[in-house]
Amino acid sequence: MHYEDLFQFQKHWEVCPLPMDLYVDVIRAYTVTLIIKNKTKGIRDSGRVLLERMK
Repeated sequence: MHYEDLFQFQKHWEVCPLPMDLYVDVIRAYTVTLIIKNKTKGIRDSGRVLLERMK
């Protein structure tokens, strides 16, 4: 899911009534967390690969 898609998704949900806001915030926070986790995991993996190659 690209950031543009996320933005469209956000705009789509802003049309919904108030009770949805909390739900959307939870989803958004979860999505951001997943993105960050994937990035740090990717960095860690590439670091490990570099270390293995240097040996």
